[in-house]
Amino acid sequence: MLRSIVVILVCAAFANAQRCPSGWFTSPISKNLCYNFTISRANFFLASDTCQQMNPRSSLATITNVFENAALRAFALNFDEKPLAWIGLNDVAENGEWIWLNGNQSVFKKWAPGYPKSEPNALCVAMNSITGLWVNKDCATRLPFFCSSDQFIYQDNFTTTTALRAKRVS
Repeated sequence: MLRSIVVILVCAAFANAQRCPSGWFTSPISKNLCYNFTISRANFFLASDTCQQMNPRSSLATITNVFENAALRAFALNFDEKPLAWIGLNDVAENGEWIWLNGNQSVFKKWAPGYPKSEPNALCVAMNSITGLWVNKDCATRLPFFCSSDQFIYQDNFTTTTALRAKRVS
């Protein structure tokens, strides 16, 4: 009986644990989505690799709506950095077709007036943290960047299943 109570308390602690690790913040849309703003400057591809090094399931941020865009903008304003930061939108594979690194087409767009520009090397997208608007830049440009991950999840149903297994064993 005591062992069952301890298992339930441990499971409850995991269920209520912070969903994003230190340095990351929770999306205003999904409690299972975390964002990070990295002030180190990197080109688009190194920034993408750096996100994956922080967490293999992480990538440069995918922004699907105005609320996520506003949250990233507000978070970046806390730092005294250049206003531009990489997000995961790019046109590297298809000319004129803006695709997120996760392979999804961009349904939500927040282009600055006059963008996207049709410059041959301006194939990667950065957000202006002052305006929240997007611009396409040369992918070799070194900028701070946003990462996102939905894999820092402490799943409640996993915890419940674990608790049930532990109870059956005891």
